[in-house]
Amino acid sequence: MKKMTTNTILVNPNSFRDPHGFVFSQKQRIFRGITSEGLDNFKQVRATGFIKRLIDSQFLLEEWEVPLENFSLKNVAHILEHPKLELITYPFEWTFSALKAAALLHLDLQLMGLNHGVSFRDASAYNIQFIGSKPIFIDHLSFQPYSEGEYWLGQKQFTEQFLNPLLLQAYTGFAFNDLYRGSPQGISSDVLVKLVPGWHKWIKSLFLQVLLPQLLQTTSVDQDWMKQHPLPQKRYRLLLTQLRRKIERLTPRKQRGSKWSNYQDCKHYQLHEKEKKAKFVNEFIGNNKIESLCDLGANEGCYSEVALDAGAKLSVAMENDSLCLENIYHKQKSILPLNVDLMNLSPGMGWRGESLQKLTDRLTVDGVLALGILHHLALGNNAPLGQVISWIIGLGKYGVIEFIPKSDPMCQTLLALRGDIFPNYSLELCINALLKEATILNQQQVTASGRILISYRRNSQ
Repeated sequence: MKKMTTNTILVNPNSFRDPHGFVFSQKQRIFRGITSEGLDNFKQVRATGFIKRLIDSQFLLEEWEVPLENFSLKNVAHILEHPKLELITYPFEWTFSALKAAALLHLDLQLMGLNHGVSFRDASAYNIQFIGSKPIFIDHLSFQPYSEGEYWLGQKQFTEQFLNPLLLQAYTGFAFNDLYRGSPQGISSDVLVKLVPGWHKWIKSLFLQVLLPQLLQTTSVDQDWMKQHPLPQKRYRLLLTQLRRKIERLTPRKQRGSKWSNYQDCKHYQLHEKEKKAKFVNEFIGNNKIESLCDLGANEGCYSEVALDAGAKLSVAMENDSLCLENIYHKQKSILPLNVDLMNLSPGMGWRGESLQKLTDRLTVDGVLALGILHHLALGNNAPLGQVISWIIGLGKYGVIEFIPKSDPMCQTLLALRGDIFPNYSLELCINALLKEATILNQQQVTASGRILISYRRNSQ
């Protein structure tokens, strides 16, 4: 391996909190530098065999040691390399069931860790990512040797980043995503109590998991008390086990007013028209050897399934109807459903506005499906047609756009209360916008109402 200098690496902006190490990349490869302060902790944990067990069980991202002399880095005592994930996502983009699966994985790993004399330094939901819809732990420096009598250091963080968002949606039916995105470090317990109606009914069951950790970690008096009253490991295990049992039973309260969960049952397409559309997508995936794709406005992911059947390995299904997303999550393990409002994408956030990257900077896919979404953005939300098409083209090298004419019943519904104030929405203008940045590969009318599918290849890399 050619020696690398600090000028050739990119440090992950979200690594600033950890004195034990940091993540960096170089030429699409992902590395983790371990500092002198973290090296002893690192060696003790690996001596237990716990890390190897997690990797062998596919609960933890793989790691390989890299010679230190290949890099010129200050205060770095050890270096690991990890496989590069297809997409980094954040918990406020996940479905209820995805956040629940991540929470259960975290608790399971803690219980397994205690068997090896290992505990966790924190409980960040951002330490878990998804391969398809399967959660996997990614922070190899979160572990530390367990000390008899210690309390769960990350309990408050777990409560705010895992438990409270789940409780909010389970008790109220209100999807946690928008509130969580507005406060990326989680939903605080005082906010949860104000939002959950009749919270006093739940106070007994929530006290240990929600309110007590908040109290214990906000006063120095309680910190002193904890030192004088160590927590036996048996009690530690019981806390984790009871919490796991509670989360396992949580289900999202039935959502009212889901606009799109029955969309596929509507009569926008005759059966033979659906078959033509599916065939077009199938051939697009196969002819262009698409391995990863983004499905914009995925609804319940039926065309993501078509794409996977045609040879794609991963589909990122973007939708902001939480019921649709739940249905996707439980249907197909190679689809990663994300709660995304296309008119309000996740921006850069956190420290200096960059420790959490904006969604489009994290997304790298071969292809894009923009089916039944163009008219919602252009007619329903007044987004300029040319800008919409340019943005879609920028997401992947290949794509399919569905153009729905104003005469279509769906467009007529959108225009009913507004009138036709969109002179710049037409098939001709759509094609002209495409040709500015892409080459059209194929197009086909698939419905009697004039819906047209257009596949393209972006001109620039």
